[in-house]
Order: sequence, then C-alpha cells, then structure tokens
Amino acid sequence: MTEQLRLDVLRDPAKPTPKPAPSFHVRSHTSVEEAEAGEAQAHTQEAAILQWFRMQDAAVPGVRFRPSQVHAEFSQWPITSVRRALTNLTQANPAHLTHWPGVRGEGPYGAKESSWSLSIFDGVEP
Repeated sequence: MTEQLRLDVLRDPAKPTPKPAPSFHVRSHTSVEEAEAGEAQAHTQEAAILQWFRMQDAAVPGVRFRPSQVHAEFSQWPITSVRRALTNLTQANPAHLTHWPGVRGEGPYGAKESSWSLSIFDGVEP
C-alpha cells in the first residue's frame, strides 16, 4: 500500500456523525424564525471574522489578535458576539483559528485577554 489510510475508516458507520453545534445560542422565548435569523447572523459574523484573519495572516503570517482588537474592526457587533465567533472558529473541525491562552495582553478595561491566530489547519478538509 503506497498511500496512507484516512482516519475516518476507523469511524463506526453505525454511529451517526454528530451535527455541529449551533452558532446562535437560543434564549428562552425565542421563536423559530428568530432562532434561524440569529443562526444566519452568527454565521455571517464568523465568516467575516475568518476572512479578516485570513487577510491579516496573508500580510503578516502568524499574527495574533485579542478579542478587543478584533472587536475594534467589527464594532457594529457586541464584543460577546466577537468572542463567540472566535470560540466557534477555534472549535470547528478542522479548526480555523488557534487560541493562544499563554499569549495575553491588556484589554480596554485593564483585564488580560488571550490571543487568537489563523490556524495551520485552516482550509484543510476534514
């Protein structure tokens, strides 16, 4: 055999593949339409932030950003939405972003924030 087997051959075909976690976190008393609109908005935010990270990485490979720095570029969205997008992009399979908890800097209110960068796995098919 000259080529390496894919890891998914070890997956049990009887077990269903888990669905990805939703990006929009539904709160109580949310209609289906509101939840769908929230999910679409969350995906739009994630796509925009990922594209911005790709552009920044193309200019300076390996550059890292804190949530408040990303929020400065996307100030039309709440900081909590930016943080959620960073987390979701980090937990994607494969990961689009890498979280650097040891690389911290001071945020706008004096609290320390960790950093994120474009993942080496961004663009790799699972």
